Amino acid sequence: MDKYPAEVTSLLAPFIVIQGLVSPTEKVQSVDSVGSTADLKLSNLRSRKSIECDAVIKIPSIEDPSSVLHKSLYEDRQVTIIDRKLRLSQGPLASSIATLLDKHNIKDSYLPTNKGKEFSSQIYYRIKYATNQYRLPRGAVLGASQSDSVSPQQDLQDIAGLLSPLSPFNPDSSYSNTILPLEWVQKYRDVIPSVFVDVHELRITESDTSDMQADQLVIDDINSVKKDVTGRGIRFLSVLLCEETKVESSVLETRIEKIRRCTRLPQRTGLLFISSVNTRDIGIFVESIIRLIKPWTSDFYNSQISKLKNQTSLDLNYNSSFWLARQSMKTAIFEEFCGITESSTKFMEYCYEKLIDAIRIVKLDTNPVIWNQCRVLLDLAGLHIARSYLILGDSNMAYRKFDIHIQNIRLMLPQTESYSTYSWLATQLSWFVQLLQGTPEGIIPIDRALQPVLQNKWFGNGSTPIKGFCPLPQGGYLCLDACFLVEKRRSLAQAAKQTAIDTYLSLELEAEKKFNHSKQCINMLNKCLDFYSRSKKTKFSRTESFAYFLLGEEYYKDHNYSMAINNYMVSISVYKDERWLRIISVIIFRLFQCSVKIRDYQDAQVYYLRLAVLPEKFITPLKVLIENEKFVFDQEESEEQLFFKEDVFDSYVVIKSQSLLLNSKLEFQVVLNTKVNSLIDHAIVEDITIRFNDSFREIRVKHDTNADSKVFNIFDSDNKVQSCLTFTTNMVFGGDQKTKVLQFSICPGKIGKFRIESIHATVKTLEFDFRNSLNFSKPSRRSLARWYQRANDKLNKAYEGILMNVKEPSFAFEVTPRQPKVEIKFDYAEFAYSGQVFPIKIHVHNKDVESYKLQYEMNALVGDEDMTTEWKERTQNDEFNVGVVNENFALIHLPLITDLPTIVDIQSEQAGVISNHRQKVKVTFKFKYLMKNGDDTTVETMKVVEIPILEIFKLQFTINPSLSSVIPSIFDVNETSVIPVHDRVWKCAALVRNVSFLPISLKHFKFEIKCLSSNAKAELIESKSLPDELELTENDSEFTKLPFWFRSYCETGFLKRSIQVEIVLSFNYEDHNTNLEFSPLQLVHQYQTVIWKGSLPHLDPRMLVDIKEMDSVIEVDYILENPTSKIFQFSSSLATSECFVNLNYKNQQAFSVLPFVKEIFKFRYKVVDEFKNKKLLRLPEFKVYDLHYKVYMNQLVVTDKIDHSKEGMFYVNKNYLLN
Repeated sequence: MDKYPAEVTSLLAPFIVIQGLVSPTEKVQSVDSVGSTADLKLSNLRSRKSIECDAVIKIPSIEDPSSVLHKSLYEDRQVTIIDRKLRLSQGPLASSIATLLDKHNIKDSYLPTNKGKEFSSQIYYRIKYATNQYRLPRGAVLGASQSDSVSPQQDLQDIAGLLSPLSPFNPDSSYSNTILPLEWVQKYRDVIPSVFVDVHELRITESDTSDMQADQLVIDDINSVKKDVTGRGIRFLSVLLCEETKVESSVLETRIEKIRRCTRLPQRTGLLFISSVNTRDIGIFVESIIRLIKPWTSDFYNSQISKLKNQTSLDLNYNSSFWLARQSMKTAIFEEFCGITESSTKFMEYCYEKLIDAIRIVKLDTNPVIWNQCRVLLDLAGLHIARSYLILGDSNMAYRKFDIHIQNIRLMLPQTESYSTYSWLATQLSWFVQLLQGTPEGIIPIDRALQPVLQNKWFGNGSTPIKGFCPLPQGGYLCLDACFLVEKRRSLAQAAKQTAIDTYLSLELEAEKKFNHSKQCINMLNKCLDFYSRSKKTKFSRTESFAYFLLGEEYYKDHNYSMAINNYMVSISVYKDERWLRIISVIIFRLFQCSVKIRDYQDAQVYYLRLAVLPEKFITPLKVLIENEKFVFDQEESEEQLFFKEDVFDSYVVIKSQSLLLNSKLEFQVVLNTKVNSLIDHAIVEDITIRFNDSFREIRVKHDTNADSKVFNIFDSDNKVQSCLTFTTNMVFGGDQKTKVLQFSICPGKIGKFRIESIHATVKTLEFDFRNSLNFSKPSRRSLARWYQRANDKLNKAYEGILMNVKEPSFAFEVTPRQPKVEIKFDYAEFAYSGQVFPIKIHVHNKDVESYKLQYEMNALVGDEDMTTEWKERTQNDEFNVGVVNENFALIHLPLITDLPTIVDIQSEQAGVISNHRQKVKVTFKFKYLMKNGDDTTVETMKVVEIPILEIFKLQFTINPSLSSVIPSIFDVNETSVIPVHDRVWKCAALVRNVSFLPISLKHFKFEIKCLSSNAKAELIESKSLPDELELTENDSEFTKLPFWFRSYCETGFLKRSIQVEIVLSFNYEDHNTNLEFSPLQLVHQYQTVIWKGSLPHLDPRMLVDIKEMDSVIEVDYILENPTSKIFQFSSSLATSECFVNLNYKNQQAFSVLPFVKEIFKFRYKVVDEFKNKKLLRLPEFKVYDLHYKVYMNQLVVTDKIDHSKEGMFYVNKNYLLN
């Protein structure tokens, strides 16, 4: 944007003049000025600056004597001078206010300064800090040239003295009969303010009289400035500040009130006062000023618009299109001064249309001045329209309006394919890119990839119609387009023979040819990379590499070869990864040229070699240019030999047998295929060095000139001691000699795992010598390799290849001692049982001809968990003689695992029925043999055994309430102090079933009751019904019952609604039929498991149901327990049953149950004769309803004579059982 003055590019903001404060960025140097020193410096710099000698549009600054505005301000006697008598305020408070005000100063910025959420709604101004004098031109307050209000009937020559020097009707003006000069914009940006702010300091002296005199000076100064300002239609605001903070507020208020009364300024909108030095208070005060004057500025510019509507042209011969363009431009600029809105944008678009109408009637050859003025005004309007849409958040529309502007101008140009056209195009795209750079990322796309379009609208024939619309692309692509436009400008200038017809924003031909276009391209390419770096989702790797390549090209053209090398190096990485060899060849050629230019001959050698290993078809177009630079290799010889890291040879290594014995030979081949093209047509490998890891012997092959040159070379050695084996052969590559096969057969000399670490070659060419590391370790997708051997004479070939299987990596091998001949067997049961110690018998038979020392190791896993293991006999390094069978027992302690399959489940799985999840114990045995060869060589054998783990027992558990629960009487003070401590007894049974195929004996049963609730207890009631020993048959179909009882209760003083209980069952068991062949001893196993864990109700009322049998009559007891201190209200009902006759019950509508009692309801029933032989007889249904909680009481059966199910309660008929 530097090719335009700030009047074209800067964001139009309301112009504010502040007198009485010092600019926070510049010191005051003049007492008679139109603006601040900072603005003067910028203006003078702008008038003198040239963009690398490129064409620019300049207007003189106001301080320049040649400026029209300078003459109207300093030479016109009718100029208004606002003269301030008092000195400027420079105290801490004044400086703080100036600093905060300056944050809203847009200055010459082309976009709002705040890039946050308030980008489009922030308040900003163009602020000038005036000194003691400020000048206003004659008639400037009218908002347009005073001549515009003169009667059209008057002779223009007669009133020339009254006309503005900017008026097109002034015959003495250089702008006569033009449209609108940029100085008019300059006048409203830098001279005529919309608001004048006058700042004075309220001084505190030693006496009241002095204070009154100081206040009078302030009053006189305010009135004088106010009169001059308001008389010109400019809004006036007075600001008083007091640097002293220790003065009483009442005294200050009295003085302020007097000043306000004498100046007739309103309190909130005319005169403002601040004395606080608090940062927050100052910020609020400044913000109130900013918001107060905002509507004033709009009123000022709207009044200028109203005056424009009443104006008419003074000259009847003045072109009407020019008049409409002039007036619409003024209106659009005043609208934008009020703020960027949709309305102001529409006014600017209307202005643009009128300017198009105006330029269509202008001929370049007859009126170049108006042509250039129309061009700059169109650029101004186009820039402001595009920027307005960006600020409003519509980036696509901004791009569309910018594109329309480009197309409109190109259709009017006399030459579309000229360097001047492309100079203008590059300028337009450059400033649009600069706008995008300053726009927040939420408005412009940063991740949008390039979208294909049918035609490039900015190249080729200017008459090409616009087809469709492409959304705004990522800014990096626009930067690339701008770079291409500059490149097109350069090429057209070099081909041109005369200066372009249209010289707008272009140089004379000779100056154009000398112009440094590269710096413009470099600037745009750096911006391009900056745009791509903003992307958060999309990667622009290829385009970034292309931009770096273009940067390298521009630096190369600018003879900055070091920077060119840096950018070429960055650009090549992506192309190298994607194998774009044609581009790579060009970049490497450029790197070669740059290295030659800066006399870095070693790097030049490297790039020459990189060119030499590319395919021939990519080198052919460059070969002549490369050959012309080769002379540098003869000028200087480096003392240090070049090491070239890239592949000169396609090489690979194949080891014939990757596992071999110590007494056999290692056979491997190294295959070399040269990759060099015609740049190196002759090469000699002077030396090849092959190195292995772990101090394995080294191999060297040297070139022998006298030896025959052949493809297939075999090297054999029986040496077992020498650390470096050396061989010789002819290793000339050139002509038809493109391949060498080097086959080695050597003695390993030591055992272990080895690999070829590196292969280095020293290569000699006609140009220079270098060392190269062979990349033989490339990973292969297949497990096949080619082993070369001499071919039969019938095939007429030097060698042939056969395919062989290899293990990756193909260059690794293992040398092992001779494997001992040992037979290992295991004896163990088919299944292991959870919780047992599982034995495995091992037989190790030495069938070798030598004796060894034997070591055992064992590891057992169930899932990922290690098991405890032990050996029956633990021996280390025992002599293992020939023919001996070594036996031992391994013992694995298996954990107790639940939810395992049984032997029946395993058999069902074999039949196709899937059972519970499977678990196996995996036992890994390692047998180590210490060889008697003098070097402590150990040979290791590993065996793995997996055994399924099964469940040996199935357990079930039942728990029921018992009638033995006790609720002490509340009147028995001997047993309870305040509240009776009741208990509840529970009748339980553990049911055990043997699910193995082994008879098992169970002993030492033990139940452990654990109370998990605090302040509560659970105790086992000793039961004599538990057997001392229990015999379970194999795969028993019936459960064996182990009954027991326990009681639960709360400690004294505590009451709990429920009690958490955990019940643990443990016992010992042994297998009577243990196979002693598999087990070294009769094992007794321990079994322990949690058979039940849950919460037992303790405090809630409950109803128990019991039954007594008496001949043909049964008695059913319902015991309702209330262990609480509450009185419950119940009602009951009884539904009859056809199986029984009710002998004694009547329904009770309502009854109460007192605290701490058991209420018993007895019912006697007689079995009906026809149902006497039936097994299950439905009992009458007795229900008890809680009248308070609105629920029925649950009934808990305490006897096995009642079958309780969802269908109800059934009596188990004893007569049926007897029959």
